[in-house]
Amino acid sequence: MMEGWKTDKLMNLVSSITTGKLDANAMVPNGQYRFYTCAKEYYYIDKYAFDDEALLISGNGEYVGYIHHYKGKFNAYQRVYVITGFKIDVKYLQNY
Repeated sequence: MMEGWKTDKLMNLVSSITTGKLDANAMVPNGQYRFYTCAKEYYYIDKYAFDDEALLISGNGEYVGYIHHYKGKFNAYQRVYVITGFKIDVKYLQNY
């Protein structure tokens, strides 16, 4: 560990780590809200499940570990980790 640095568990730096609940094919053309799957791009959907600032991490597939940052209403595939409630700078956490 570098001098002056502090280590901590992710759960101590955020208030929630969960996943989406939907099938990856739940997207709809011209939907009102963003829908995150395990792809690099996002899609759209008509219902949202989250209304927050979040880091969304792909949990499987070709882009496993890929991170999106979004603030607003959105929904997510069941294999996407949704991290919210940041107690530290979200951009720092995303880059780390």
